[in-house]
Amino acid sequence: MLLLGALVTTQGWMNLWLSQKPLVFVGKISYGMYLIHILCLNIVEKFIRPNGWLATPAYLVTCAVTIAAWVLHITVEQPMIDLGKQLLRRRETLAATRSAAVISSNVIRLPGRSEPNS
Repeated sequence: MLLLGALVTTQGWMNLWLSQKPLVFVGKISYGMYLIHILCLNIVEKFIRPNGWLATPAYLVTCAVTIAAWVLHITVEQPMIDLGKQLLRRRETLAATRSAAVISSNVIRLPGRSEPNS
């Protein structure tokens, strides 16, 4: 595992090969493929009964899984990732504002006190 990590994180041939657009695309939709593949397999098997030759059903399942996973990625996964990033930025901004308020309240001298709050 350590060797695989080293091969992927460096600028070697493995990194160049894995950064090709088709492989990046499959990487982006792979979770959706994992989630949807059994459903697509069942749908294709319901409509096409293999007669001993599995090439056509396998090809159809692969196409169906890829298309369904891409649709899931575009309509569900990517919007949720964007929402999560937006909420994280909002949380970080709120935390920075609160810490700035705490710091400034400790520096400002309040009436009736001779030293800053500690």
